[in-house]
Amino acid sequence: MVKDYKELRKRYNIPVIVILIILALPFLYIVQVTQSKKIALICFLIYLLMELILVIIKDTLLFKKLNSLIHEDINLDLMASYILNQKGKSIKTIKARVQIATIFYFYRIGDFGSIEAVVDELKKNQKFTNAVQVKLNEILLNANLFSRTDLKEDEFEELLSDYLADVEPLKMAYRARYDILVKKEPNDSVLKEVTNNKFSQLESMYLKAVNEYLKGNRNKAMELFRTIAKEDERLYLFRMAQAYLDSENSGEKSVSLDTRQEEVTLKLLRMKLVEVKPAKSTKSTKGLAFFKGWKIALLLIPPFLLYAMVLVVIAVIKKIGSFVTPKYRLWLLLLIPVAMIMVYIKQEQELNAITDGRFYLVVKNKSSHKASLDKSTWVEFSGDHIILKEGNVTSTILYNSEDRSFEKEGIIYRFIDDHGDLSISDMVSHESVSYVSPKSSMFSAYEEGRVRVYD
Repeated sequence: MVKDYKELRKRYNIPVIVILIILALPFLYIVQVTQSKKIALICFLIYLLMELILVIIKDTLLFKKLNSLIHEDINLDLMASYILNQKGKSIKTIKARVQIATIFYFYRIGDFGSIEAVVDELKKNQKFTNAVQVKLNEILLNANLFSRTDLKEDEFEELLSDYLADVEPLKMAYRARYDILVKKEPNDSVLKEVTNNKFSQLESMYLKAVNEYLKGNRNKAMELFRTIAKEDERLYLFRMAQAYLDSENSGEKSVSLDTRQEEVTLKLLRMKLVEVKPAKSTKSTKGLAFFKGWKIALLLIPPFLLYAMVLVVIAVIKKIGSFVTPKYRLWLLLLIPVAMIMVYIKQEQELNAITDGRFYLVVKNKSSHKASLDKSTWVEFSGDHIILKEGNVTSTILYNSEDRSFEKEGIIYRFIDDHGDLSISDMVSHESVSYVSPKSSMFSAYEEGRVRVYD
């Protein structure tokens, strides 16, 4: 099973490149033999059209395969790899796909507290068909049912009205889920659920197992739980099934996950979506990386397109050169690679630099299950220093940019900055505190208290 998105993409890119090279050969031959600019232009346009068609076909097949592997199957590694590789893209469609994949990833690992904020952000920036809208609302509803054991019936009915206003058959199905997951009462309506992807089938199996457990059919329930426990251990359903199996073996009546262990597990799984930059080597490889990067890029450009680009560049240089005296032409030619190297070095510095700015403390309200900001407590990065403000106390601390850590009162803290979301953890108790920057896409949601969190 493919676990790396780059590897999957490579499987589709390489055949396209080979086909483009083969297709380019007759065009290059025709251009070389005829020496006609008109025929060269026609060949160039035909080739570009063929290239466009091949790229569209390749992207369609890649997306179809990707959708099958991360949505219809259970492949958390590929899902995390896809999110990590594509989340920096600025194209609206790709951003929407990444956010949807993130929602599914959070839901499958059991990080229910992070789902609603992503869904809200997605709905704000993207319009969906009714089917997709209902699917997102179902995930939100399930997140509430799995995580809020104290969810009152009137609150649940209100959620049903908000999320599934006009879908009466689904309402009945979710009332059965509410009975089983929250009220702890059996309801055989879950036996009628029909699903079409592996995770939904696993979820349906879990509900049937809990239903049998509540009815007192322990043997049948344990058999279903053991089947679920054969799946990926990072799934929330796996951990819950294992908890039921452990309680049966120990004779305990209550079934629940260890809160502290669950926090650590979710934190480690969320880390899969955070890019870890490799430590810098003591030996500089900037020049080698620059040459290697351009060499690979040139090899990937279709040969006919490269040929046309070379002709255009030569023509432009000749035109510019006609206005420049012979004395300065050499300097003009040297200026181009120098400028390219300077741009590259600047991009490298910006990529590795830690962005200065202020992050405000995220406060979680357990009673309302909402998160808001405490603007009286913040962390500010300024050069190689961190400014910490807690209430009326402000302190400035030197921090290590290499391993992203700082020391305060004898305790070492490490931090992770993921596009405006900051997490600071101490290395003794491993407890973490969350902060958010005004540059984060979620800042307004936190500021307005719209981010839902769970215990």
